[in-house]
Amino acid sequence: MSRLPKSLRALLSYVERLPNPFRVLILYIGFALARVGLIDRHRVVRTTDLAWPRIVTGIARMSKNAVDVAMVGVAVGTGAVAGVGFAGPYWGLAFAFGGGVAGGTIALVSQRFSAEAFVELGDAVRSSALLAVAITVPVSAAFWAYAPAFIDLLSSNERAIAYGADYLRMVGLGVPFAALNLVGSRVLVGCDDAYTAMQVRAGGAVANIVLSALFIFGFGWGVEGAAIGTVLSNVLAVGGFTVGLVRGSAPLIGEFPVAIDPTGSYVNPGMLRDLVEIGVPVGARNLVWTAAEFPMLSILDVFGENTVAAFVIARRIWGIMNTPG
Repeated sequence: MSRLPKSLRALLSYVERLPNPFRVLILYIGFALARVGLIDRHRVVRTTDLAWPRIVTGIARMSKNAVDVAMVGVAVGTGAVAGVGFAGPYWGLAFAFGGGVAGGTIALVSQRFSAEAFVELGDAVRSSALLAVAITVPVSAAFWAYAPAFIDLLSSNERAIAYGADYLRMVGLGVPFAALNLVGSRVLVGCDDAYTAMQVRAGGAVANIVLSALFIFGFGWGVEGAAIGTVLSNVLAVGGFTVGLVRGSAPLIGEFPVAIDPTGSYVNPGMLRDLVEIGVPVGARNLVWTAAEFPMLSILDVFGENTVAAFVIARRIWGIMNTPG
């Protein structure tokens, strides 16, 4: 921040002081609940400060998904939207597995951050990164090698299978980065800083839209362009988290609440065991929601690609509406 031009620093400082509409809305609802005795008033502000950046992040990510589908539909057609939809639950596995690890991460990090046990906090972060990569790299390799077979399980539409396989093969390369993206976000939330996590992940979502538009319309890469945009945006977000957590700050983002030594041990049996014990139930819960989409899409395929495409679009809109959760 100190290296930015004085005029830009002043502008950023002014923007940060502006009342955030999401925060104001949540505070209004929270204080209304406090007036009828359903929540303690002092908890409203604390919860709001952690919640509103997560909501903004969710809106950015879900909007990115909706825009991706819209651009694919305009550039390629209904069959491509259906193909991306068939690949969607497989991509969701990254968030099921990565979300499980991240669930363990936030628990371990928050405990140690509160106790100011920063050496153990570093062990938790490095162990989380190792576990996330170890779990997701085989998934990524399977998507690259067997993408057509995976999509074929859900559809008999050859055109949709081809589009879905092209998308899954490319987007599968981003599975480890998506998992690390989740881990990085939960590290910051566990350190009482949801705002910085929002900056990184929302910035990645914006980059995804820009890159996908360039690759789809500018280069004419179709569904593969959308997939590459998703992969690169996750790489950029992981890069932002990595730089910030290692240096304690990142350009255009500012200070991070902690700095992690990247040269420490990554294999901590106790930490890995705790991550697995906490993360498995979280990952299993996420997996249930993801797994439910497979039979649904298979059934919808019977009614044709237009029906599948309509379902995919509706799910993207539902995702935006569900971000306050």
